[in-house]
Amino acid sequence: MTASKRAFGADGEELCRIFLEKKKKMKLLRKNYCIKGGEIDLILLDKKILVFCEVKTRSYLSKDLGSAQSAITKEKQKRIKRAAKVFLARECEDVNFTDYRFDAVEIYIPEDPKKVFVRHTPQAFI
Repeated sequence: MTASKRAFGADGEELCRIFLEKKKKMKLLRKNYCIKGGEIDLILLDKKILVFCEVKTRSYLSKDLGSAQSAITKEKQKRIKRAAKVFLARECEDVNFTDYRFDAVEIYIPEDPKKVFVRHTPQAFI
């Protein structure tokens, strides 16, 4: 992955974080949680539900390649679930939650940054 693609994805994750914290009132717990064989973009708390969030960032120019959410393949879901399982086992001593879910957020960033589009799909996969 090129540095510019990585930066574009990081910009999308930051826009997603702002959206989920401000609009959805979630609390960020961790960004880019990595284990060998898996990564979770954002881990948040939605009231008492732990949210493992996958962020897909696209430009409007690449939208014809399919929705960003369609890029979350079964294999990608498996890797996210593996990382979530490790997070639950190792990191949840200080987190007060009653359940967890896997969300997807699509971020479309056009040339005009005032026209960013965000689509949040709670429970995008199980």
